[in-house]
Amino acid sequence: MAAERYGSKEAVLDALMNQYEGRIVIDVDPEATGFEKVMAPLDAMVRFEREDPTFLRAMYVISFEAVHDEGALRDRIRQWLMRFRQALKTGIDEGQQDGSVSAQVEADDLSRKILTSGVGYALLVGRRSVRHRFLRNAGPLARSHREVPPTN
Repeated sequence: MAAERYGSKEAVLDALMNQYEGRIVIDVDPEATGFEKVMAPLDAMVRFEREDPTFLRAMYVISFEAVHDEGALRDRIRQWLMRFRQALKTGIDEGQQDGSVSAQVEADDLSRKILTSGVGYALLVGRRSVRHRFLRNAGPLARSHREVPPTN
C-alpha cells in the first residue's frame, strides 16, 4: 500500500521527514528577539510532543536508526541538523546584537549545546516545563531570561 501511494521506501521516509521538520522548524516573527528565535524550535518541539507524541518518538527512532544506515536518510538528517544548528547560531548572534542573549557566550559552541541538550530535554521531558528546565541549565544564554521560576 505504501509503495502504491509513495512509490518507494525512500519516498515514504521523505514524506515523514518533511512533516517532522515542518513541525519543528517554524516561521518566527521577523521582529522577534534573537532569544525568541532560538527558543521557537524548542517550544515547537514541546507542542509537537503534546499534539502527537507517538509520531515524534517514531521520528526519533528513525533518526537514531539512520546513524547506522549509509543511505540518503542519514545524509538528509545530518544536513537538516546542520541547517537547524545554523539557524540557532544565527538567533544567538541576533540576540547578542539586540541584547536578549548574553554577549559572553560563543554562538557556535552554544548552538551545538542547544542542539544536543535542548532537543534532548524536549524529547525526555516533553512537557510545558521543558523551556524552564532548559533555561535553568543553559548558563548565560539569555541575559533577560536568567531568572526562571522553578517548575514542578
